[in-house]
Amino acid sequence: MSTVPRAARPGERAVPSGRIGVAEGVRLSLAIRATPEATREAVAAVRGIMARAGAAPGLLFRVELVLAEVLNNIGEHAYGGAGGRVWLKAGMEGDALCVTIADRGRPMPGNEMPEGALPDMDVPCERQPEGGFGWYLIHSQADAVTYSRSEGQNTLGLRFAPRSGA
Repeated sequence: MSTVPRAARPGERAVPSGRIGVAEGVRLSLAIRATPEATREAVAAVRGIMARAGAAPGLLFRVELVLAEVLNNIGEHAYGGAGGRVWLKAGMEGDALCVTIADRGRPMPGNEMPEGALPDMDVPCERQPEGGFGWYLIHSQADAVTYSRSEGQNTLGLRFAPRSGA
């Protein structure tokens, strides 16, 4: 999926398009605010369209986990809790789901996506990290992750394919 979401028009809301079914190329386009409530609704919308398309439960779980992490990160880090706009496009391509998420918040540090390494856990319990696991989770659960920053817009691409045994 290569199209970048456009800015939402006033009054525009989540509208799934296309027929439901993997073979028909399920499509979903959402324009939301970066809030916990909107994140829950967006994740549920993507899960619903995938479930209707017959996606495996393991794939549904991975997608939900990653989308919740990404959307929460956008709200917290890109917009600093200000609830800015996020555009999400999702589409089934064969048995895989491709997602593009765009925002106009702050760029990632150095305009680069974190590599997703786990924080050092070989420390005493009282110094165990409370955070730093999000990018590891994203990289380990998605089959492909891309990031770009252009003209004030962050764009994250995710691809999820079914995995054996899930």
